[in-house]
Amino acid sequence: MIMKKIGYPTLSILLVCGVVSGTQANPIEIHAEAKSYSQEELILNGRAQPYQEVIVSSEIEGKLKGIYKEIGAYVKAGEKLAELDEGDLPELVRRAEDQVKVVEAQGNLTAMEQQIALNQTLATINYSAVSSEIITPVAPILPELPKYSELEAAEKAVKDAELALTEKKKEWEKANELFENGHLSEQEFVTVTVDKERAELNVITAQKKVAIETEKAKLLKEYEKEKEEYEKEKAKYDQQLKSSSEKTKVSAEDTLRLQKKSAAVTDKMTQIAVENAKTELEAVKSQYDKLPIVAPVNGFITELNGRIGETVSPGKALFLITNLDQLYITINVPEAIVNKWQEGQSVYVNFPSQGIVKNGEVVYVSLLPNRGESTYPVKIIVENKDHKIRAGMRAVATLKMDNETNESSKSADLLETEE
Repeated sequence: MIMKKIGYPTLSILLVCGVVSGTQANPIEIHAEAKSYSQEELILNGRAQPYQEVIVSSEIEGKLKGIYKEIGAYVKAGEKLAELDEGDLPELVRRAEDQVKVVEAQGNLTAMEQQIALNQTLATINYSAVSSEIITPVAPILPELPKYSELEAAEKAVKDAELALTEKKKEWEKANELFENGHLSEQEFVTVTVDKERAELNVITAQKKVAIETEKAKLLKEYEKEKEEYEKEKAKYDQQLKSSSEKTKVSAEDTLRLQKKSAAVTDKMTQIAVENAKTELEAVKSQYDKLPIVAPVNGFITELNGRIGETVSPGKALFLITNLDQLYITINVPEAIVNKWQEGQSVYVNFPSQGIVKNGEVVYVSLLPNRGESTYPVKIIVENKDHKIRAGMRAVATLKMDNETNESSKSADLLETEE
């Protein structure tokens, strides 16, 4: 740390110079301004770090069809980096489309059969007016529905997904604490965050499946109840053996009522089956949207892992994008002056090797010291749209403190000591 005091009232001149490496340093910038009060400058060395480093991987498994960006290329968010081969996706889409057609056809066929039964019952009611013969009620029709008894498995899947999410949340909370304390890299923290978000999505998906299966079970239960009532009514009519045309008419009307309820239940279940089939179709089609691998942020490609024709899996790092549009300057501040650094403060940041001075802003002052040291990490952010500053370059941060602020700080420290 360099402490500079300038007497009152004098003319203060700040000379910001380049690094001397066997040659004479050249002045970069001169600030001359008359001051009516004394001033301190806190000057600390640091290093430039990327604003972001993002790992890019494929969302689905597949073979790399093309790689369109190389190491060192600058890309913008949304720009295509690579693309996967569609593989057997066309066949999977065709099968899903066929399944939708099959389910719709089965539903239409069942509706036609039920309508025929309704017409027969109506004919029976009309005939009962002139006939004394007992008409046997027709039982309600329940069409077969594939994958009907999946509620128990769906509920188990929700529990498993919730348990997995709980574990991932614990891992994320621990990783977040380590990341905020500077003990975990941004790349590792991003990986843990992606795992947690996937676990949350799995829970939502499993809950939707339970809701669908619960609705199915509810409809089946209603149907079974109606069927039980129908059987009781039928037995009662069989036992009575009444030949009255009026009784025949009543029986037929009861059958018609049950048939209509059965038709409504069947129609609802058919809608659910069609909706499930269409959902599966959309899920398969959505795989096409995941074939292109695009850049999530602006930045330079600093790593490339993959070759055309290679099979890649979700989570495998294909690209590393380093965002240098902004930079973090990390400095280690001694504990004696750490409270003079506050978030939101403006600082001058000099990059001696490049002869560049930029305005920066303090965005993070750690509450915990560096491990084994009595210094605290402080982060300063600077704009770097022209990318003239690169990661790792040496930086010199200068924080100006006026005398009034210093005296207040000293008084507060003294008061605290006396207490």
